[in-house]
Amino acid sequence: MEVPHYPQPSPEINWTNPPDCGRDGNTMSETSVQSESVPSPASILIVGAGGHGHVVAELARACGYSRIDFADDRSPGAAGALSDIPSLAPRYSATAVSIGNLPLRKALLDRLASLPVPIPALVHPASTVSPSAQIGPGALVLPGAIVHTNAVVGMGAIISAGAVIDHDAVVGPCAHVDAGAVVAARASVPPLTKVPAGTCVRPDSPINAGGGIK
Repeated sequence: MEVPHYPQPSPEINWTNPPDCGRDGNTMSETSVQSESVPSPASILIVGAGGHGHVVAELARACGYSRIDFADDRSPGAAGALSDIPSLAPRYSATAVSIGNLPLRKALLDRLASLPVPIPALVHPASTVSPSAQIGPGALVLPGAIVHTNAVVGMGAIISAGAVIDHDAVVGPCAHVDAGAVVAARASVPPLTKVPAGTCVRPDSPINAGGGIK
């Protein structure tokens, strides 16, 4: 199956003057500053400590990460601010982005990709993913989601709880298929597009100018 390529511009992110990535001021109580220079074998730095950060932290824990810290500009319990990421990230065995703003999500993932730390896909053990499906780096597959035969989930895409990506469907980079939504067989979700909860994308579904499904 040929995987389509979607070239997309990204907002420029300057680590020394980063955008405000805080969303609701929530923090995870177990976050702590770590000072070691050698990464822990099961450690992950999550960019963004808002509400979605809690979701990604639980996902990372389910995937086997035992040390979970945040980089966030407004969270007092974070390991550091966004400007600290270039020095913080090498202390971890993996990184992830928990920002729901899709253009900003892509920009942050692009910058993380320039650092010498993996950005793995996080696939919840309570999801169902076909052996023939392709899951891109930085993608998040939440509990109860189904990714079917020959489906493609692009880099940084979010497949929320209970969503279904049917056979031969394609979810573009940094798209978000929200909870309970269905991407029908052979349908495509363009990059940076949000599929609202409970909706269905068919091969002929129109896309709003703002990047949403009609």
